[in-house]
Amino acid sequence: MSTEYSKNGSNFESLHKIIMNFKFWLRRIHHNVSNFHFGRYLTEFVFRHNHRNYEKGIFHSIICNFMWSKNKPAQCLRQIAV
Repeated sequence: MSTEYSKNGSNFESLHKIIMNFKFWLRRIHHNVSNFHFGRYLTEFVFRHNHRNYEKGIFHSIICNFMWSKNKPAQCLRQIAV
């Protein structure tokens, strides 16, 4: 691990943009945020951020992951949907 100096904050410009995008997305999409589910909100944002340039889109990625995963019991799938 090495130390990288900020050069008057220029190294943190992209980090600040991501944080501001997360705050804007959280306030716009999820109007009532609970501490209990905060990890899930963050995971969803990270997934969307990492797949933002994916040419087929997020929906196609989710469907492909679902189709190629092992079979799940119906009760497990109902818990995911809720």
